[in-house]
Amino acid sequence: MAYRKQSHERYPLPSNDDYWVELRRLSLIDAQAIQRIQFGELRAGQQSEGVAIKQVDSASAVVAILAAAVRGWNLDEELLDGTVRELPITEETLTDLEPEDMEFIVHTAVRGTLLEQAFGRATIAVQEVEDAPNGAATPDEVDSLFTVGPSRP
Repeated sequence: MAYRKQSHERYPLPSNDDYWVELRRLSLIDAQAIQRIQFGELRAGQQSEGVAIKQVDSASAVVAILAAAVRGWNLDEELLDGTVRELPITEETLTDLEPEDMEFIVHTAVRGTLLEQAFGRATIAVQEVEDAPNGAATPDEVDSLFTVGPSRP
């Protein structure tokens, strides 16, 4: 009998099933930390009819879910000299994932946790921005790319 069981599972990515991601099941501590990121800290002086308002930070919570869950992948990139190298798992590469892959990872990672209600059906909608190079979102707009809550049938 083993105390720890294999907690990683490999899934093909929706954008291209030649690529896979290995996900770790989120722990209770992961879920609680991400919940704090999502709902933030109470801000002094912010009240609405006697109920304290918290600042929501969905984008940071999504990145935290990705960082906590992704344990491996076979994603790679072609360098200028024509060689191919595996991409490291970093905050930058996680946020550069295709939106459908990011959604899939988040939905899979939160399944069965207290985060499922908020993120189990979250949509990651990328909108092109006219003033940004190549239509990429500017840093100030990144928070608006993540919509928490039921958005799919």
